[in-house]
Amino acid sequence: MYPPEMIQRMQIAELVSRMRVAYRNNESALTPGIYGVTREFIEDLLLRQGINCAICRKGLDDVNWDIDHDHETGKVRGLLCHACNIWLGKNEGQLIAAWRYLKGSEL
Repeated sequence: MYPPEMIQRMQIAELVSRMRVAYRNNESALTPGIYGVTREFIEDLLLRQGINCAICRKGLDDVNWDIDHDHETGKVRGLLCHACNIWLGKNEGQLIAAWRYLKGSEL
């Protein structure tokens, strides 16, 4: 028997392989240099995130995922499901403003 972490790493490697097949027409997402990431980087993110979206925590699959990154710096923040990535892209400014408001609140 393999240790649980090794089994999870094998599952993640298989998932990343399926991601590449699903994105064969748009392989740039997993091409080294794009967002400065490698396959190993994606596998490590999946392991750290438990194969879940970093926001809603729903499981990621081979077609429902995006590499979230800061559009100004290009720095990768994590992996998101497509729905959360779209939501974040539309609401990032309001989310930051709300956070600043809450931090300054006396509540």
